[in-house]
Amino acid sequence: MTQTLISLLLVNSRPAAIGLDSADLNADARVLRAGVTVVGSRPRRPVRRPDLLLLDGARLLTDALELASVLPLSEPGNGAEIQALAAAVAAAAGTPWGGAFPATSTVSAIEGAFDGKTATARIEQVRYWLGPLEDWSSQPQAAPLRQSGHYVLLLRSERQEQPLGLFALRPQLAPTVAELVQICQRHGVELSVLANGDQLAVRALAQRASIAVLESQDAVAAIQARQQQGALVAFVSDNAGAAAGFDACDLAVGVIEEQNHLPARADLLAPDLRAVAAIIEAGVRRDAAVRDAVGLSTLSNVIGLIWGWRGMPGIEVAIRAVYLTALTALADAWLRLLGGKRPGSGSDERA
Repeated sequence: MTQTLISLLLVNSRPAAIGLDSADLNADARVLRAGVTVVGSRPRRPVRRPDLLLLDGARLLTDALELASVLPLSEPGNGAEIQALAAAVAAAAGTPWGGAFPATSTVSAIEGAFDGKTATARIEQVRYWLGPLEDWSSQPQAAPLRQSGHYVLLLRSERQEQPLGLFALRPQLAPTVAELVQICQRHGVELSVLANGDQLAVRALAQRASIAVLESQDAVAAIQARQQQGALVAFVSDNAGAAAGFDACDLAVGVIEEQNHLPARADLLAPDLRAVAAIIEAGVRRDAAVRDAVGLSTLSNVIGLIWGWRGMPGIEVAIRAVYLTALTALADAWLRLLGGKRPGSGSDERA
């Protein structure tokens, strides 16, 4: 009986199991330091490196609207003057397009209003309208702007029959997109976005961000298709419609601001794409720690076999060998997943 117990101690998978549990716990701790909330309501969904990181729409990549180009239509046309007029109208109407039109002190407007589509205001007793271009045939020069995925606004005044100018707006990439793309490229994670919404706008935005567009609007079908190929899929979304995708994927990440609530069952809640990048990094480090634990356990078993074949050691020695291997796996997981604190959180970040 004693010899059997010693054999089981010398050749067993316990150090690997301990290393796996430690890697999972330390991965959770690392993403917590990065500002991620670990929901943990579903078992067997640890933080792991995915083969595919799938984004539920291009809106996750955007921060605001920005002015891409100005096309004067009146003669003589002055882009700076027309842009100043548009900025004054937008400011008087409550900046319905955010910071796309930078404020200017050269022109001021009064009696601003916005009806949900068009902004109006008076500048020096003249009424101006700024709103989306609806009759595309009337302005053929706007076609290239539309084909590039821009949102086109038209500025008109009551004084002139000819419109004053066209303004091409486009979504501004969030500053955290580049970091996410870099992390995915570094670790060989495929990064794709579903083609939801305006197809032209999605493709244009994805091209600027160097992200592939998945030609599908069905998240569940896209996830299951990749899983059938053996891929581990992480799905990222910011809306309640992602519930089915969250259930189908291998790791569900909800992107949500602190004060809001996401009525969908996610595994992790991230405040922004920088935190999503931290999840990928933690998953890579966790998988490396697991590989180390398995390697240590295998090496320990090989040594145990040789040791047992050459002469059975005492039970105390066998126990110490198992403890030493397990402690080494614990230390390895802790070191690999150390750091990861979110920038600006009050202490230095450790890589």
